[in-house]
Amino acid sequence: MDSIGTSEATSRVSIWAAASRSAMKAAPAAVAAALHADTLILLTSAPGLLARFPDESSLLTNLSLADLGNAQDYAKGKMKRKVLAAQEALQGGVSQVVIGDGRRPEPLRAALAGEGTKIEG
Repeated sequence: MDSIGTSEATSRVSIWAAASRSAMKAAPAAVAAALHADTLILLTSAPGLLARFPDESSLLTNLSLADLGNAQDYAKGKMKRKVLAAQEALQGGVSQVVIGDGRRPEPLRAALAGEGTKIEG
């Protein structure tokens, strides 16, 4: 994982990155909402939510909270929990959730730069 310097973060942006399996239940969404975070980043072993798993070229890049009901149909395995966490975070007041690729170098920077699946409320 990479680190983000304080010069790159504002006081309004709190980031909670969860990569471990045990942390992927409701904790990331609850913590992000409690911190009044603008962005929740969820890292995974895929480039984001895929419309046709495991086809990485089927990456869904932009979704809205309203799209998440249908997104559950695309989510397979542990991705279902990430989609649910995204929904809970957005409903809790988080502005956006990014499901990003934890396999790549500097995954947090990549997610903040728009790589992965960006979901907005």
